[in-house]
Amino acid sequence: MERLRKHIEEITTISDDEFEYIKTFFALKRVRKNQYLIHEGDEVKYEYLVLSGIYKVFYVDEQGKECIVQFAQKNWWMSDYGAFFKQKQATMFIDCMAEGEVLFSTLDAREKLSAELHKMEHFLELNSPMAMWPYSKD
Repeated sequence: MERLRKHIEEITTISDDEFEYIKTFFALKRVRKNQYLIHEGDEVKYEYLVLSGIYKVFYVDEQGKECIVQFAQKNWWMSDYGAFFKQKQATMFIDCMAEGEVLFSTLDAREKLSAELHKMEHFLELNSPMAMWPYSKD
């Protein structure tokens, strides 16, 4: 979890008490090579912060061609954000290309953190791939 704190503190300072609270909203997951975090059609419950490994975020077009949206690595956030924020079924896949670890959190957790800690609202806004990459398959 210290990597999460370091990542947050690249944007804003937080106290020990604030971090103790923030980390309750995240869980750690070890991911094997070729393991999928999201499949097309899944309910998208989580967004992920990459701690290690390499991940491919992609969709398959009407002709069956794989269209890569993102390669995610350390300190990158990833999800099928169109589905995550709208609470719809996934239109994308996330495939682990090299064994790693991610922290994951829910939309409810994101909203609660943003509402309760202005610092986290600012941090999450600046680190949202939706802000940097307004991709939507819809």
